[in-house]
Amino acid sequence: MIECGKRLANKGLIGFVSLFLLFFVCIDVQASENRRDGNWWNSQSEIGKLMYIEGFFDGMDYQDGTWDFALLVAEKEFDPKLAKYASDTEKFVNGKTNKDFSHITVGQLRDGFDKIYSNYENRRIEVRSAMTIVLRSIDGTSDEELNKIILYHRKKANE
Repeated sequence: MIECGKRLANKGLIGFVSLFLLFFVCIDVQASENRRDGNWWNSQSEIGKLMYIEGFFDGMDYQDGTWDFALLVAEKEFDPKLAKYASDTEKFVNGKTNKDFSHITVGQLRDGFDKIYSNYENRRIEVRSAMTIVLRSIDGTSDEELNKIILYHRKKANE
């Protein structure tokens, strides 16, 4: 009878330890899924990758309309100098965005991310940071300069 009790206690302990370990494995998996880096990118289906990029574009469209709204919310009274500064900033950002993203397809961006993240050394780079690398690659930036950008983002991802 005592031997049976010991076996049940051991099974209970093993069950508890198993649940404990499973809990921490699940937390680790969830944490890694929250990081939008190369490991996450490589785990996405082709449709998931395309949907992410489409969502990125939707976010850019939303951001375009927030400048004036943010200015109105931030200041109680209209300030012509601040309005001019915000307008100039908005024009600069929109011009840069149009230059970077005009005539680029979602498929091109997906291919660029796939190429960057095919190198295991780049997988800690966040997707939003990798966007810069992909865009510079598409616009004809030299390999030497691209390597500098990649190294910068690798170091930043490891901080």
